[in-house]
Amino acid sequence: MRLIAFVLILTLSCTPILAATTEATVPNFWQEADITFWQTLPFAIMWGYILERQASRVMFPDSDPHWNFIMSFSTVVSLGNAFLHASEVVKK
Repeated sequence: MRLIAFVLILTLSCTPILAATTEATVPNFWQEADITFWQTLPFAIMWGYILERQASRVMFPDSDPHWNFIMSFSTVVSLGNAFLHASEVVKK
């Protein structure tokens, strides 16, 4: 668990510095979607884990994290956000 927390903190601290989405002269939908997806995935995993743990404490007090739910939730949220952001950038 400590390793997961360390990796998330490291990823979240490096992501805003290492990626910029409007470097190309002509906005490319797939490039924007790809960059945005990988930028938001660590945040979605963190919030998916937090939400799952809160819900599990109420319904199943002594259960392990449900990683299938967390990763599915994170992927769907990140993909949705990436496609919305990329469509806005391409329209401008």
